[in-house]
Amino acid sequence: NTETLPSVLNESYLTPVDALYIRNHAPVPEIEDSADHEVVFSLDDETKEKSISVKKLLDSFRNVSVVSIIQCAGNRASKDAEMNGTNGFAGTIFEKIQDGMVGNILWEGVRLSSVLKEVFPNECAEEEIADKEKWHVVFEGEDEYYTSVPLEYILNPSNDCILATKMNGEPLSRDHGFPVRALLPGNAGARSVKWLNSIKLAREACDSPWNINYYRKSDGSHIQR
Repeated sequence: NTETLPSVLNESYLTPVDALYIRNHAPVPEIEDSADHEVVFSLDDETKEKSISVKKLLDSFRNVSVVSIIQCAGNRASKDAEMNGTNGFAGTIFEKIQDGMVGNILWEGVRLSSVLKEVFPNECAEEEIADKEKWHVVFEGEDEYYTSVPLEYILNPSNDCILATKMNGEPLSRDHGFPVRALLPGNAGARSVKWLNSIKLAREACDSPWNINYYRKSDGSHIQR
């Protein structure tokens, strides 16, 4: 895990890819062929399962670009401890995190809402007319890290959620999710799952420790969802 140097953040509007912070929950998986890599879409009862390759996604849906900051929820952990006392990072290798777990990137890929409406038309329609959250989107990567976000958030066009395959005009780097990752602006970086291999719709938020125990405020609410 590395931080972006403050001097680099001040030099340009877009953060160079080779300078962008790295925060992984497990070892970086080996994925050789981006075109043949598949993402499996399914419901939580394993019905409606459909596999779509990265190439098919890019060929089937309009390419979009989004300039968005991505930031680790643990950014400025050391300053938080200094101002507010002991926090959840105390005693870990992350307790000295400064200001560098952040960067601004030009992301390219396909709009996630368009893909989900194509694969799950009935569920998305139900969500759009509901007066409260009905579905959650569970993302899982090749590293077995998984988390979830309300479908309502993704369907909101102003949130610019995409399946990203490029950053600053180049294919995603291995450390940043090659060949495809979720990009969910406005959420903690931990929600933008890298090395995607599964997207599932579920009635409840997922039960991963990263959803249940971590990335929460002191009152138990989610950090940025």
